[in-house]
Amino acid sequence: MAAVDQIRLKLKRAERHIQELEAALLAFKRNNPYKIGTKEDEKTRCLVYYITQAEEIPAAIPLIAGDILQNLRTALDHLAWQLVPAGDRNSQTAFPISDDATKYSSDKLRKIDGMPKAAADGIDATKPYKGGNDAIWRLHRLNNIDKHRLLVTVGASFRSVNLGPHIIGEMLKAGIAKHLGLKPGTTIPIPNLHLRPKDNLFPLKVGSELFIDLPGAEVNPKMNFLIDVAFGEPNVCEGEPVLETLKNMSSVVGGIVSDFIPLLS
Repeated sequence: MAAVDQIRLKLKRAERHIQELEAALLAFKRNNPYKIGTKEDEKTRCLVYYITQAEEIPAAIPLIAGDILQNLRTALDHLAWQLVPAGDRNSQTAFPISDDATKYSSDKLRKIDGMPKAAADGIDATKPYKGGNDAIWRLHRLNNIDKHRLLVTVGASFRSVNLGPHIIGEMLKAGIAKHLGLKPGTTIPIPNLHLRPKDNLFPLKVGSELFIDLPGAEVNPKMNFLIDVAFGEPNVCEGEPVLETLKNMSSVVGGIVSDFIPLLS
């Protein structure tokens, strides 16, 4: 099998696993694993929307995520291996990824030893270190973690709340329909207005408060809260959506491979 085909095979496997992950997440969410209730704050009388049920993430989800990371990281190492002439490769040959730019300057030397200058300069240009290309750095760190234990994807994060229905409800209560001269029963289109919270409340648990309404407010059954299955690795990737993060990593790695293909011809 040609060198480029081997690398592309790793990328295709990652894409297939991403599809598997997407299906697994849809199946999990279909069972409504996060239930939301309301309560009145005893002191302020504000209406509080909060988590009343939070199910555990199925074990298959972090396992599939680990497979994706492994294929993407291996694709980069295969790329580096092919960029070094056969006679100059050694056991340290790999795609260098470091925790910062200073460490990268020293770490890369043993990993790209023997690599033609054009290829080495190309890898430098990807800035494969924290603060340079965080997607690649996170891929490297999460893959290393997955080699030793299961990825901590046992939590969920609060992505956004759609306040469109809430705003329309308040407008109707304020008599906006009559003020606009609308006939009784006229339907007012409800626009989507997804707002991201400052704190994603990772990891979500029973009792986590998602939204605090005005004192004496009525429960709005059309309130829509979006919750993501998220990575839970402190200082690496905490509270970030699993699917979105892995799709971005796949796109970044795919772009790097495409940029280097002319050097493999």
